[in-house]
Amino acid sequence: MEEHPLLRFLLPVVGGALVLLAVADVFMTVLYARVGTGPVSHRLATATWATARRMSRRLGRQKDAFLSFFGPLYLVLIMIVWIGLLLLGFTLIAWPNLGRGIQRSQGAQTPTDFATAFYYAGGSMATVGSGDLRPVSPAMKFATVVASVLGLCVMTLTLTYVIQIYTALQRRNALALSLHHASGGTGDAAVLLAGLGPRNDFTHAESQLSGMATETTGVYESHHFYSVLIYFRFEEPFYAMARGTLVLMELLALIETALDDAKHGWLKRAASITQLREAGMHVLTELAGVYLPSGPPTVGDQDAAITDRWRTRYRAATDHLRRAGISITGDPQRGEDRYVQLRRQWDPYVMAFAHYWNTPARRSTPWAPTPPKPPTTGRCPRHPSAPRDKDRLHPSPRRHAKLRTMPALPPLAVSPRG
Repeated sequence: MEEHPLLRFLLPVVGGALVLLAVADVFMTVLYARVGTGPVSHRLATATWATARRMSRRLGRQKDAFLSFFGPLYLVLIMIVWIGLLLLGFTLIAWPNLGRGIQRSQGAQTPTDFATAFYYAGGSMATVGSGDLRPVSPAMKFATVVASVLGLCVMTLTLTYVIQIYTALQRRNALALSLHHASGGTGDAAVLLAGLGPRNDFTHAESQLSGMATETTGVYESHHFYSVLIYFRFEEPFYAMARGTLVLMELLALIETALDDAKHGWLKRAASITQLREAGMHVLTELAGVYLPSGPPTVGDQDAAITDRWRTRYRAATDHLRRAGISITGDPQRGEDRYVQLRRQWDPYVMAFAHYWNTPARRSTPWAPTPPKPPTTGRCPRHPSAPRDKDRLHPSPRRHAKLRTMPALPPLAVSPRG
């Protein structure tokens, strides 16, 4: 270091910049608590999540288990980054000062290598100090005190941040699980709506919807305070945010379009409905602008096939409500058109988030039609003992003898509904 006077000037400058970067990121992420504002944490999260998504595509059925570890592992990673930036920054500040501003306590020759500077910076940040090295210049005494204070503050804030994240995660999961159970484990908004108005009585529905609106607003603010919360993904489909948002938004659409105005018009005008609708759209639009790589999706006319599925879904929902004894609208066609119009406003957001979180449409939309599977030549997964296709065409003598002795199957029973 003695032969490089330029490095003696540049290294502390670079080290100070790294310290300021770490402090700024901790401040914007933990204290300022607005999503997407951290100069390091937000970019690191989006980059690592994109990498994890690409890796998960090769894992098949283990994809969900693999992605469920991303949230906890990212928390460990960002803590390492914060502490690492501080440690590297103070190491670069201390390195050129070894032998001058920092000396051995016993008066022996002070080592001037990088490892010694790293050891001194780590001891200062951990507030335990290093007994064999001590600062002697005013500048290094000041830098040592700053390193101790920042190290203590960052580690304390980080631990508090982790605890608060898991508290907010518990609230989010509780909301998702309550929606799942309220819909009878189906994730169907029509089932949930029928449960809110047993025997065509929605007297207590407003208070329940008000509680949902309050919890939804709390979840939205939690994602603003703790941006990493969105990357906690679980294997169980009922914990998926896309599914919970879909249930809530479709519930509101069915209340507005499927219920009878004369009997239940007061519920459509309730403040809890407005609050829940605004909270749901706020969650979708705000988080889409921050997290989705291509930005918020285009809202407008959808493909005719998608619109037909929505219309089929609406007719199935109203049929379920009618069978549950709920008074439905007297103009089904108008309600269907209005349902499609409302769904155009939020469905693209839900599907975009489902894709971003690697949640298949079947898991986000439990009532979505299952795509047909191509024929296979293997055994049927439901009947492993069934003969293979090639055995039916060219049975072996042993298989042929077994097939001749098998009893005839009874005719299939056909239900009256077909």
